[in-house]
Amino acid sequence: MPAGFQKAPALALPVLAAAAAGLLLTPALAAPTASPAAAPAALVQDADSPKGVHKDSYYGFSFKPPKKWNNVPRKTAEQWLAAKYVSAASYSYTDKDVGYTVNHKPELQLIVFPLAVTKKGGLEKDEKEVDGETVTTFTITSPYRDYDNFLERTFKGGGYYLDSEEEDEIDGVKVTKYIYVVDKMATSGPQTIETWVYHTEEVDYAVQLVGLTKHWKKIQKIFKPVRQTFKLIERTGSLSHSGNTSDRTVYSRISSKDETPKERKSRAVASESSIHEAAIAKLPPEGWSAIKSKRALMITSADKKFSKRVQNHVNNMFNWLDKEYGFLGEGAYLRAPVVRICANRDEAAAFSAGVSSGGYGGTWNISDELLTWDDTSGWTGNAIDNLNGQIYRYWMLEKNFALSTAMPQWIELGLNEMLQNSRMDSRKPDWRFQNWTVDRFRTTVRDGTATSARDMFLRTTKELIESAKGGGDPYAESAMLINYLASPDMKRHKLAKDLLKTYLTNMMKVVEDIEKDSDKALEAARKKSKEEGEDGEKTYRDERRKIFERKEKQVLQKTFDLTFGSWSAKDWEKFDASYFNAY
Repeated sequence: MPAGFQKAPALALPVLAAAAAGLLLTPALAAPTASPAAAPAALVQDADSPKGVHKDSYYGFSFKPPKKWNNVPRKTAEQWLAAKYVSAASYSYTDKDVGYTVNHKPELQLIVFPLAVTKKGGLEKDEKEVDGETVTTFTITSPYRDYDNFLERTFKGGGYYLDSEEEDEIDGVKVTKYIYVVDKMATSGPQTIETWVYHTEEVDYAVQLVGLTKHWKKIQKIFKPVRQTFKLIERTGSLSHSGNTSDRTVYSRISSKDETPKERKSRAVASESSIHEAAIAKLPPEGWSAIKSKRALMITSADKKFSKRVQNHVNNMFNWLDKEYGFLGEGAYLRAPVVRICANRDEAAAFSAGVSSGGYGGTWNISDELLTWDDTSGWTGNAIDNLNGQIYRYWMLEKNFALSTAMPQWIELGLNEMLQNSRMDSRKPDWRFQNWTVDRFRTTVRDGTATSARDMFLRTTKELIESAKGGGDPYAESAMLINYLASPDMKRHKLAKDLLKTYLTNMMKVVEDIEKDSDKALEAARKKSKEEGEDGEKTYRDERRKIFERKEKQVLQKTFDLTFGSWSAKDWEKFDASYFNAY
């Protein structure tokens, strides 16, 4: 076991660690619909592409990619990004002021903008009858309006500015040529972005190249064949495009009662099958394979031994969660996710830097694949730590979406510390936690600055952030309270017995009641924003933030009242004494 770690209590509760990650104030308030429809199988490089040519008859283009550039797989739900290549060679940049050297690989992205999609957005409401019941679905979308808007929202490589813009015409097609310069806050050194946008009546095609400015002339020379060979070809059909970006949210409600377990399972199985088919269809011609297991579909470029170990780890993790904490989502069918196993960190970074994900470096969301890589630091490295967070979050969102989006932030922080270092090479989890977290908590107890358990249960996200700014240690406090509540080895007070289970069960009841009012308030805010025209979007964002802040306080207070209504001041005093002394 690595230095700096301790064995965690044998039965610590790691069920919701990253389940709530980043979701406390998300707009998804009710049970989710199935994930957005996966892109059709045609959304991939043509299988019969001539050697050395990337041909895509679905989107309608072809070109010769630079030699020895890697064809990077696209995410299953990706629709904006039609092709992506990354140079096998790295280029270095040395910052003379601070003396550090970084490496950067040039990257080609081809992004499509269906004009019928870019003009849409806002709140859409759909009602339909399903088995005699009214199902209302709300969809909040914010598609990219054009290439400028896309770059503004997705490029996270540093501050940039437009250096030049030129209008041209190539083979009868209008082309806008942009050059952007990235010379501030560029984490990989000053960069240049050169993009040619081909304008047609139905679709704009943006061919974007990013590379280090220092080596730009050499990179441009390598990339020249792409410009010379890029051409638009006849498409095989109309583009099926949802307009989804990371800003999209879908939530729905059945007016009286939910679907039967059989109906829910049937819908989930169909969605699972569609997602798996799309993931396999988007496999690059070489270097990747698909491995189907009972609990997940593995898409891997790593070696067989590592891929098998990840497969067993994922299967065991899901089995353990279902066995120990299935009460949080009884009757819910867990769709087998797609788990992407990359050969190394660089390949994982290139894959995660998608478009729908919201930017370079990527962010994981419910409709995306789970991602890991063969880490040079081995099985105890960050790659599996990161995967664990994704597994738990996926499990919780599938099992109980409404609860996961209402989870207090302090619970998320606490569970993250316990869970991210877990390993499941067998059916019994091996839990560990870092020594420094315990030491920091002990310091707050000795100093008399530790937050009481009562205040922790009522702590909002805003208060959590303010505590950290004020010199507090909310991370360590959250981790140790969750550890105390979850583990029989740590509990020293009878009031703590099954407390976390009782608390979460009560929260499920509270969320079900509160979310209905939140839906109405959101719909009213969107309606008002539309009446205000262009200025309405900011009004809507501000009002939405207020709505979720109110919802969070209501959830915390009502759950607290249900759980601790009979507790006296003396009970809290005894509980704190046992909790603090446990460490």
